[in-house]
Amino acid sequence: MEPGETDAPGLFIYGDPMTAQQITDKIQKLRDKLRKIQKECKHPNAVNYDTRCDHGNYDPSQDCCFLYWKCPDCLDLWTEETR
Repeated sequence: MEPGETDAPGLFIYGDPMTAQQITDKIQKLRDKLRKIQKECKHPNAVNYDTRCDHGNYDPSQDCCFLYWKCPDCLDLWTEETR
């Protein structure tokens, strides 16, 4: 058998065979780490990349606009409503 080959199905990361469950576990740990980074980030370089407004309501007091933001440092995305 050649290096990197196995009889069992699975993926290889850095030459080690991994099961689907191991891959899923690693992905979850990385997602948790990303959420922690995003929660702690102060978004100093946040960019407003889109603005959308909804003025189609019969009641003008319900009209609103949304600012769409993204942070290039932590990859977080969020919206803020404006009136």
